[in-house]
Amino acid sequence: RGFHTSPDAAFFNYDPGKQSQQKNVAQFDCGYHGTHVNGKILGLELMNNDTIGVAFNAQWIGAAILCGLDTEDNVAAFQWSLDPDDDPLTSNDIPDVINNSWYDPNLDTLDCYSVYIPVVEAMEAAGIAVVFSAGNAGPAPATITQPHNININYVNSFTVGAVNGNSASLPIASFSSRGPSHCPIGDSSLIIKPEVSAPGVDVRSCFPDGYGLLSGTSMASPHVSGAILLLKEAFPYLPGKEFKLALYYTATDLGVPGEDNTFGMGIINVLDAYNYLIAQGHVPVLPHVENDVLIVDLQVPANACEEEISPVLFLENGGSATLTSFDITYEAGGATSTVAWTGSLAQSQRAEIHLPTLGVPAGNHRLRVTLSNPNNVEDQRPLNNIFELNVNVLDRKRLIANVEGAAQPCEGNAALLRAEYDGMGYAEVKWYDALLNGTLLGNGLAFATPALAQADTFYAEATYYILTGLPDKNTAPAGLYDENQGLKFNVEAPIKLKSVKVFADEKGLRQVQLFNQFGEQVEQTILNVTQVGEFEFTLNWDIPAGNGYSIIKSGGKPFYVNTSGVDYPIEQPGMLSITGPTDNTTDTYYYFYDWKIETAEICERTMVVVPVGQTGSSPSASFSSSTNSIDFANNQPVQFTNTSTDNIASFDWNFGDGNGSTEESPEHTFDSPGIYVVSLVVKSLDGCSSFALDTIEIIQNSVSIAGPGLPLEESVTVYPNPANRILNIQFDLHSAKLMKYQLTDITGKTVMFGDYLASQNDMKQLDISEVGTGVYFLQIKMEGGSSVWKVVKL
Repeated sequence: RGFHTSPDAAFFNYDPGKQSQQKNVAQFDCGYHGTHVNGKILGLELMNNDTIGVAFNAQWIGAAILCGLDTEDNVAAFQWSLDPDDDPLTSNDIPDVINNSWYDPNLDTLDCYSVYIPVVEAMEAAGIAVVFSAGNAGPAPATITQPHNININYVNSFTVGAVNGNSASLPIASFSSRGPSHCPIGDSSLIIKPEVSAPGVDVRSCFPDGYGLLSGTSMASPHVSGAILLLKEAFPYLPGKEFKLALYYTATDLGVPGEDNTFGMGIINVLDAYNYLIAQGHVPVLPHVENDVLIVDLQVPANACEEEISPVLFLENGGSATLTSFDITYEAGGATSTVAWTGSLAQSQRAEIHLPTLGVPAGNHRLRVTLSNPNNVEDQRPLNNIFELNVNVLDRKRLIANVEGAAQPCEGNAALLRAEYDGMGYAEVKWYDALLNGTLLGNGLAFATPALAQADTFYAEATYYILTGLPDKNTAPAGLYDENQGLKFNVEAPIKLKSVKVFADEKGLRQVQLFNQFGEQVEQTILNVTQVGEFEFTLNWDIPAGNGYSIIKSGGKPFYVNTSGVDYPIEQPGMLSITGPTDNTTDTYYYFYDWKIETAEICERTMVVVPVGQTGSSPSASFSSSTNSIDFANNQPVQFTNTSTDNIASFDWNFGDGNGSTEESPEHTFDSPGIYVVSLVVKSLDGCSSFALDTIEIIQNSVSIAGPGLPLEESVTVYPNPANRILNIQFDLHSAKLMKYQLTDITGKTVMFGDYLASQNDMKQLDISEVGTGVYFLQIKMEGGSSVWKVVKL
């Protein structure tokens, strides 16, 4: 209800330091218990129509008493419920039902004469139905917990036992507290406890972080509270006592015939209670309204970048009339926007709406969306037309992605999309059909869409792979240290620390540990160094964002360290910063080199809108390259020759290195080694476009290592080719050398990379079983040279 009113009128917390009630505007979950109970009363997840609650769609207010002061705060919460909005002239703020899945251990057996007697009398006089759990002290008799023994009348207090609703025979749960009440009342029905029973064994409801099962009479009483809410919807003019009496008199008898101290009157029967009230002469109101629009879900990325929010709204026509218009107002961080929607939605039909971007200052904000004026009238059921969630807004730039050449394919043709990344390491880009979740459509910096019949939108998401830290022990004077030290670092966005390198003068075991800012160990590994010298070991540690981490060698044989010339911090902006050694010296770099890091882009996916023109004369794009492989030591321009056909009006070349051309057949010189995806987009006279791709490899110092058929003294052989599962790299070397390898597809996407210390006659096996079929390029780099192999994966 806090969505519709002041939070003070929806949530209560008692402050014993003040002689008055203290309304707490910050809701909190006192463990999982209250969330699970509340979900069983009224929980609903509309996206999947998951009706975990009995009276789903109801509103709730809450009092945080379970983690409180027992009697004092319990009574204060009841008192607050009679006037939550602090306005004695209003009554629509008073709850219809108060569920009490708790007991007061301070009372012992004094509840018969306690303050709770005038409290429950006042609640009943105000028309509120108060429901209590019986307690979990069974199976012995007279185990009803306090203050549930009160028996002013047949249904006050209204106490609920727990049965196993997963069994057809509905047996009583062994833990369910039994009667009779210890309060001295002569009428046998008044001292019989509980009043009714409901399911309380392995009950499914929500937790703060998902769903799960719990057992207890705490789970049984919310079934009854939800049932009363359903009856209140049908008969909104009746007070709470009438609903409790209806459930009491119509319960399905269980156990011994008649009312007993195990099941009470039996398990509640909501339909029979409904019909009972009709038989009493009460007329139910119609359950449907004509005009109603409700929010099913609101989605935004975990981080909204460039100080913008682009919410995705899911809504439903909850009225009986066709919905043709309504207003959407959304606000965050002081910025507000309103959209007037028009269209046509039949009853119960849903729509997904991508709201226009809202400029919001950087920071943590509350995003609030409100729907109003369905069909230009007041919403007749404004229960679910408001939705709020937290958003984190950043001034960070998103990944850049566009339609190559600003092209517009005509109907039935594809478009070429390209993402741009010029940061450290490399980026792996995935393309989806939705801003959140959605279907993975393709991978790579360049992506060819499916054939398009109409304008469509695609979304690019990046994962970055970088190396950081000192590259090796030779960048400054080194020494061999045995101390249990390491490096401190901060993480700006969640990362996976895939591996690090160490340098050792002897084989053997070392222990490596990761600690957080509180000195708590969060990861550890026993490292078995199997070769002297440089040694890379795999960690694959998932590290959340946070400051004050440290990676430490905490036991085992020595490692080499750098003893001077280290300039801290060693930073990768937006990802990680190595701040210094754990012993707080200023120029020592302990043990861990060449960190290999994987981190996902923290910004939301980049949206690319592809326009589609009318059917026209689509060109056929193609080109040839003078070479696909060049030695960078003798770098020469690559000549690209257009071979496209069919009424070409313009040419748009992208050489994959940030440069391009509009010439028909340009030449281009690449200024650094690498694998470049070159594209040509051509447009016809009537505006239709087409594209073609090729890959150019610029190799550094290729003469030192042999590729296929090169009779050099040192060589590398790659086989089998084509390969199915294992790709072998065979070495014939004069001495041991470090080999770096990178496997990329024809679009330039890296699918595998790593290091290997190769001996003179050695073989490295790459498991490519998870790599898709197609053509790949394997680049191998060693001291003095590199080679590139074209590999076919079967």
